[in-house]
Formats: sequence, structure tokens, C-alpha cells
Amino acid sequence: MKRKVVLHGSSTLTISLPSAWIKTCHIKKGHELEVTEQGRELIIKNGPISARTKKEIDIGGFERFGKSYITSLYRLGYDEMGLTYASPGYINVIRSLISNEMIGFEITRQENNYCLLQDLTGHSSDEFEIALRRLWLLTLDFASESLDIIKSRNTAELKSMAGQDYPINRFCNYGIRMLARNGSGNHKKIPQYYHLIKVLERIADHYKDMCSVYFANRQRIDDKLVANLAEINECLADFYRLFYSYNEAKMESLFQRTKNMKQDLLMSNSWASFYLYDICSDIRDLLSTVIEIRL
Repeated sequence: MKRKVVLHGSSTLTISLPSAWIKTCHIKKGHELEVTEQGRELIIKNGPISARTKKEIDIGGFERFGKSYITSLYRLGYDEMGLTYASPGYINVIRSLISNEMIGFEITRQENNYCLLQDLTGHSSDEFEIALRRLWLLTLDFASESLDIIKSRNTAELKSMAGQDYPINRFCNYGIRMLARNGSGNHKKIPQYYHLIKVLERIADHYKDMCSVYFANRQRIDDKLVANLAEINECLADFYRLFYSYNEAKMESLFQRTKNMKQDLLMSNSWASFYLYDICSDIRDLLSTVIEIRL
């Protein structure tokens, strides 16, 4: 939309605020707004939006489809969800979903085939950065635990890895939710941050799938596999450090290192080379994303 600049007095220029935005954010005379300059752009914020958002959906009998509905509404930033479902037992699926993937939500009302989910937390503008760093650390821990368990051939601990990605899922969902509600400090970089979160989640899934395949089939583990996994974990850790302490020379080195690793993995006949290759490819993908974020 366009707004005409109006001259007040001898030197003060003003523009009017959109009426729809004023109503949504409950702006009144005397309110203070945060104004940020970004080049040729001027960003006006009212802080957290006070009006709560709610969505009513009928899941019917679609259990898996219903789970995607709920997590999608969570990621989009809704404060309340009214859920109708065919089977009363579906409430157990919802409880599990809240526990494993939805930080801050609770069931506040429950009937036979209906429940209301509400966000009981509230949010601050710095929560995205906190969630993102926590996601990084959880992913690095998951990679390290995968290596330790595969090196030790401990199948008992390996079986438990399948459920250890739930915290990663929670912080992925929470990070995307914070992007939808508050942005990332620069609204132009929101797609890049969204992509970063989704790929970190995918990297964790590669580790989980590799451990699950080994547990199910008792695949052979040799020294070369352990060495490749250890090197990829080192690349992931180096990438984490570069994300928070950007260095062009080290970025260039990591680009070359992961390129060489991909070529070596293509020649490998190990059962795990598929997963290692995908992790390596995702790291290279995110290197380009970080460059976009830093520009």
C-alpha cells in the first residue's frame, strides 16, 4: 500500500498508519511504537500482538492427517486451536503431540469429541535466537551420541535413539512458530532462517534413520564408516561455530572439505554411505544459506 507524506510545521514529515493494522494491534493515542531503519525500508512494530488468534478444525477420523494439521497451526503462530475428532481416543494422540512437539501448549478444555488447545506462555522478541541456538546444540548432541553408539556397537542404546529426536522436533516447531509471530530481526531473511531450521531437522532425521537401519538389520560397522561419520560430525560442529562466528576463509575450507567427502562417499559401498552423503549434502546446502543470512 502507499501513503502520502504530509508536512507538519516547517520540517516535520508524517504518514498515516493503516486503519486495519491499527485495529488489529489495538493502537491508541499515546502508544509508543518501535521504528527500525533498514536501508530504504522503515519497519514499524507494536511489539507482541495482543489479539489472540484461534482456529477451529474438524479432524474427523484422519489420525495422521490430523497431526499435520495441528503442528501446522502451531508453526503458523496460532494461540488457540479448537479440535473436533471422530474418536474420543484421539485425545491421547493430541496429548502425545503436545508433549513431544509443541512447547507452551496445554489442553484447557476437553469434551467427548472436542478439545481446546491454548498457548499459556507468551513470547518475547529474543525467543527465536534462544530456540535456534538450542536447536543447534541438540542436533550436535544427537550427532555425537550417534557416533558413540555406533562405535561401541551398543544395540541397546541404539534402540532408544528413535525417540531422542523429539526435543529437536519441539525446537524446530518452536523456532518456526517464533518466525511466524515475531520474525528474525530482518523480515527479508525469514525464508533463509526457515530453511535453516527445516534442514537441521532433516539432518537429525538422517542420523536417526541410520541408527534405526543398523538396529533393525545389524549392519556391519567397519573403521572406515566410523571415520567418515566422525569427519562429518566435525564438519557439522565447524559449521555451527561458523554460523555464530562467521569467517570467509573457514567457510571456503568447509565448502571444499564437504565437496571432497561427497566424492569419497559416492565411491563407497557401505550401507551407511547413503545417510552420510545426505548429511554432507545438507551441510553444503546450509553453507550457502548462511551466506544469504550474512549478506
